[in-house]
This record gives sequence, C-alpha cells and structure tokens, in this order.
Amino acid sequence: MRLITLDLDDTLMACGEVDYGAAKQQFGEYTAPRSDASVSEAIEVLNRIEKSKVAEHGLAKERVPQSFIDAYYALANAPTSDGVRHVREIGESIFKTEDEYAERGLMDGAEQLLETLHNEPFDLHLITAGDPRVQQRKINGLQLEQYFDDTHIVPMDTKEETITDLLHHTGHDSTHAYHIGNSLQSDVRAALEADANAVHIQTHQWREVENAEYYQTHERVMMYESIADLVDDSPDRFLSHQLA
Repeated sequence: MRLITLDLDDTLMACGEVDYGAAKQQFGEYTAPRSDASVSEAIEVLNRIEKSKVAEHGLAKERVPQSFIDAYYALANAPTSDGVRHVREIGESIFKTEDEYAERGLMDGAEQLLETLHNEPFDLHLITAGDPRVQQRKINGLQLEQYFDDTHIVPMDTKEETITDLLHHTGHDSTHAYHIGNSLQSDVRAALEADANAVHIQTHQWREVENAEYYQTHERVMMYESIADLVDDSPDRFLSHQLA
C-alpha cells in the first residue's frame, strides 16, 4: 500500500482562470469607465486588495465579494449603491452551485486518473484548501467521494501537516508517498516538507512562491503540463516505475 494524495482546484477541476479570472475581468470592465484606471489597472488594484484579504481572513468565501467592494470604492470616482451591489454580485458569481460544478465536470484525463488510482492498492485521499462550504459543494457536485478513502478540506498552507498526519496514521513510507497538485506553494512545497514526493500539474498559479526554481528542479518532483499529460505518459509506467 502507498499513500497518494490529490489537490482539487486547478488540478482535478478548472477553477482559478475560469471563475476568478472571468469575474476579475468583469470587474475591470465595469469599474474602469467609472474611474481613472484602465481595465488592467483596476484588476491590479483588486488583486492587491484580495491578497491582503487572504492574508487577513484566509480562504473564507466572504473575503471575495468584500474585496470587489473595497476595490470598487478605491477606484470609482463616484461610488453608488448600485455599483456596490453590482460588483458584489460579480464577486459572488465565482462560487457555483453543486449542479453547476457537476455540469462543468473534471479536467481532461482526471476521471481516468482517478479510476486508475482507485483500482490500485493505494490509500487515496483528496486534500483541498478553501472555504469548507464551497469545497464540499465541489466535492458533492463532482461526486468525488466515490474515488477516495477520505476527503480533507483544510485551511490555507496546512497541506504539509495533513500529509504528515496521514503518513503517521497510515504508517506509509514517505519516500513512496505522492501528492499531486498544481500549486508550487501549497502542493509541491507541502509535499517536499512532509518528506513525500510531488507531481506538479503546471496549470493556473494564483500566487507566487519564493525559490520557484528549487521546487521545479527538485529530484522528488515530477512535472506535467496537465492531468491529461500525466495520463498520456502511461499510467502503467507511472504506477509501476515512478511510484516504485
């Protein structure tokens, strides 16, 4: 038995560019004509405020519409109640219903990977950081619990602790444990600091990490452009050789 853990957002399902990117573009296009900023400048202001909210409040969903409202007030020449309501609705549109997540589905190759891993003698766990209300909605909508021994919704930057705890409780050797995720900061770094291996899926990155080259070139990190590329690299070789 080996421990395999997977990330959710922008690893198994598209999230950052589809949801956040589209909403931020809408915000910029709405706010720029009502301010002295360009669309890109308005988005930059929103990004700065959103990052400060994450540092203060973590990944609670309420931080998102409030960030849009704060950015609107910072930019608009003459803020109005209608404007506040509109940007709040843009921010809230990021979070979908279970049915909407079900309709979106998984990224190309993700279902095949999950079925392959599920049918192997692995302890398979989902570890996702975010607001528990939102992440559980995604898990339910995508019917992910059928593939995993357990799912873990954790605070930001605590995946290392979760992987370490799982290794301790399952008794697995960390040298044969793998975490699959897209973020250098919260996935690759976390896996290495837990003395496990990492499979880096090079999709959307919502924040930068210091010493990125160190993580990208580490001997215990495998890199793929997408889940589909990982699957195309032959699951048999991945399972029998890379995880040997």
